[in-house]
Amino acid sequence: MYRLHLASWEEGSFIGKSPSDLRLFLSKKDVNLYPAPETRIDPAGEGKFRPNQELLEFQKGNEYRWFILGTAVNIGYVIVENRTNGPIIIEIIRGSSVDAL
Repeated sequence: MYRLHLASWEEGSFIGKSPSDLRLFLSKKDVNLYPAPETRIDPAGEGKFRPNQELLEFQKGNEYRWFILGTAVNIGYVIVENRTNGPIIIEIIRGSSVDAL
């Protein structure tokens, strides 16, 4: 868990780049980047996304045991902003999802 929670994620190097670059990088690891409901996170404490922003997500690593409560998986949330020169990744947020038993 140290590697995923405390160490930096290599996907963070894609901030400022095109989502297609990240999608290609993830596909080499058999990981998909797919649209996520905007209700999953609160961008910059504003409570909603701007009209030119969208949220994508990917699974980071495999599921792991979460104490006796169930299993957890690390998720990367990618905020993409559509600009005149094309879509750009503006932020990647680390998250976890826990399935209780």
